[in-house]
Amino acid sequence: MGVRNFLRTLIVLVGVMAFVDVNSQDISPVGLKVGDKAPEVKGINQFGENINLKDKLKDGKVVVLFYRGSWCPYCKKQLSDLQDSLNLISAKGAEIIAVTPERKEGIKKVQSKLDAGFNILHDKDLEIMKAYDVDFKLPEKIKKKYLGYGINLNSINGDNGENLPIPAVYVIGQNGNIEYRYFDEDYTKRLSVSELLEKL
Repeated sequence: MGVRNFLRTLIVLVGVMAFVDVNSQDISPVGLKVGDKAPEVKGINQFGENINLKDKLKDGKVVVLFYRGSWCPYCKKQLSDLQDSLNLISAKGAEIIAVTPERKEGIKKVQSKLDAGFNILHDKDLEIMKAYDVDFKLPEKIKKKYLGYGINLNSINGDNGENLPIPAVYVIGQNGNIEYRYFDEDYTKRLSVSELLEKL
């Protein structure tokens, strides 16, 4: 099998596993709804700056999105697309806060590759993921499958290695309420930049 075919197969398998991961839980996350008050989002970004949602909303709308990590090809593509269109998002008066359970080492990889102009926060204790109801726990057998592909989530995420987020996106209005949400358990489906721009 060629390298390209192997990579394609790996991407498909990871995507299928991610979809199975969520649906194998007794209780699956459902996410917050449009109109709900957005919970606080705060932390230290990749530049060492203290970031919080409350302050950011003073300047305009905020897009809060969740991604799994630098090891995820779908996440990397989504983040790259957002960076490429960041000027269009900024022109709408909006700012992005990306949240991940991945430790700072992984965030540095993303920053190094993308030179991201948006905020990336490590959700160390899963407080943000839980507040937005996007986190789910991986069964042990699925974790072992990931290990087989060289993805050691205990190393990548630390103590919270068995928890991942649904790749949800929330648009928060300046009044602090959720104006739009994208929430799909299918790991391979992501909100496009064009769709996001329509909601800003």
